[in-house]
Amino acid sequence: MATAPDDRHPGLDPGSRTTAPDDGHPGLDPGSRTTRPLISVILPTFNRPGYLREAAASILGQTVEDLELLIVDDCSTDETDAVIADLCREDRRVAGLRTESNGGCNRARNLALDRAKGRCIAFLDDDDVAVPGRFESCLAALEARPSSGFASCGYGFIDARGTRLPGSAPEFDAGVE
Repeated sequence: MATAPDDRHPGLDPGSRTTAPDDGHPGLDPGSRTTRPLISVILPTFNRPGYLREAAASILGQTVEDLELLIVDDCSTDETDAVIADLCREDRRVAGLRTESNGGCNRARNLALDRAKGRCIAFLDDDDVAVPGRFESCLAALEARPSSGFASCGYGFIDARGTRLPGSAPEFDAGVE
């Protein structure tokens, strides 16, 4: 998780958030957000509707709820757009974006970065899930070192049945870079 370059995180005190007008993200009620979210989570996707709902749920179920989830459809040709529309209707923190042409996940991430309003930026791929407490752990690491601008936590590999695979990093060893 990285802090936004224009807003260093003085203790990440939720009371210090600045007011930011909503610029009409799809899925966000313009009158529903009066303060800047603490975290913008960017989730690019392409033709993976089966994974997308679980990935989004792992973000929306985090202990840190002050976030926006920007899902970027990289011109999927299946029902991904319908899943994104459902997620936008189900949770006001979700915004759906779509690239004009398929350009890969980095181009999709950049589109969302241009629209992100959070004080911190986090990424999740459409075939990944965030374990509970991910953001809480990263924010604690950032608060412990206010001069840092980046925190990372462990990851794991699982198969389609959810079985943990070799090659995983230690769970939640949040570190600050």
